[in-house]
Amino acid sequence: MNRWGQLPDRLVRNIGAWRIGYMMCFAIYATIANLDTSPNAAWVAWGYILLSVFALIVVLPHIRRALFRTWDPLRSRMYVGKPVALLKWRLYLYILTPIALIALLELFSILESLFLQFTQTNVSTKAGVMDYVIALLAGLEELWRWSMIGTVVIVCRWLTGDSWRHGRVRAAAFTIAVILSSLAFGAGHILEFSHSRLQAWYLFSGLGLLLALMAVVTGRILLVIAVHSGYDLWITWVSSTSAPTELWALLMYGVLVLWIVVVATRRHFGFRPPAPALESVILSDLSADWSDLFAIERHALHRVFANRAMVHIRHIGATALPFGTANGVIDILVELSRPRVTPEEHAQLKRLGYQFCGNAGIKGRLYWIKDDEVRCHLQIVKMGGRLAKTAVDFTNLLRSRDDLLQEYSFIKRRLVAQGFADWASYTEAKRPVVEDLLRRLRYRRTD
Repeated sequence: MNRWGQLPDRLVRNIGAWRIGYMMCFAIYATIANLDTSPNAAWVAWGYILLSVFALIVVLPHIRRALFRTWDPLRSRMYVGKPVALLKWRLYLYILTPIALIALLELFSILESLFLQFTQTNVSTKAGVMDYVIALLAGLEELWRWSMIGTVVIVCRWLTGDSWRHGRVRAAAFTIAVILSSLAFGAGHILEFSHSRLQAWYLFSGLGLLLALMAVVTGRILLVIAVHSGYDLWITWVSSTSAPTELWALLMYGVLVLWIVVVATRRHFGFRPPAPALESVILSDLSADWSDLFAIERHALHRVFANRAMVHIRHIGATALPFGTANGVIDILVELSRPRVTPEEHAQLKRLGYQFCGNAGIKGRLYWIKDDEVRCHLQIVKMGGRLAKTAVDFTNLLRSRDDLLQEYSFIKRRLVAQGFADWASYTEAKRPVVEDLLRRLRYRRTD
């Protein structure tokens, strides 16, 4: 539920007005194009294809960032230096999962058709090259879908005003957006049938909803685009070939069963945070001991990076401040000229009790968690780089503005009360708050 409420906020954040305009125009035009039966329908369709191609450049990057899962096993770089683990995850995400999801779409389509008593098909029994090209391009409909979702979410954001900060409002807006996009997706296919169009609308709306949920769960829009195209290619081939397809279908369903077993065994889809990131968040008033504890930790870290020509180790975050609400964690920023850890340094950090957690959702850093009597979160970043500057500026902002520090402390307590009680979800929910405070800092500098 937390992700369902966070996604709409991520869809409307850090997106330029020109990108919003393109997304809205694309969503509206594509919806009309799929319902057009005029003599100029062919030209309208080519316009839709052209807009879809440009959407790969304009819309796709933002959608990828919005859907991104912090603890994606490959994007988070948690398995760097572990080739066997990397190979397993790549096989799982790039081969097993796509085939399983294609099989799931096929199974869902069969069951829904039986329930609706729908026996028509929109696929030619004598498929040619163009039929396969169209099937291959079908995955671009996901850009249309997420442009529709983004458009509805943005409109809801404008309409709700200050109420948008409530998770239930955002979740309701996202639910409306997903349902409307699924219904529009279904409506876009009804003209491909001569009769039973209501059943066709139900069928394709259901498939559209399933594809949208796949993107939400996996956080990988490119994967779902590939699944969509793969499903259409599979249906086109099955409908037109004279060769037996039963064996291939059984193999595909076998992969689906294997995928379900893997997911059930792991008890997650592959995006579970490491154990230290699942520890409970405990907020309390600041203690005067934090600076002394940081000094001890800094001394140990200086020994780890003793062979570095340049290294800065800073105390950042709430525990670096003289007062306020802290979460019992010493946040440490290590700036290196090259933010990479040697095997020797990795081993020393491990001996100190630090566990590597990849980049924890932010490209360009290495993140470590020490779950000991004194909990420490260690970030290794490029010296003088954007991430280092942002971390230092944020701490200095809170130190210089009592009103913002009190506001930040209140928000942290509210997030924990709302159920963001483990480190992974708490940090994810807190990220927009930090962005807003930094935006105020930049505004103050330019004022």
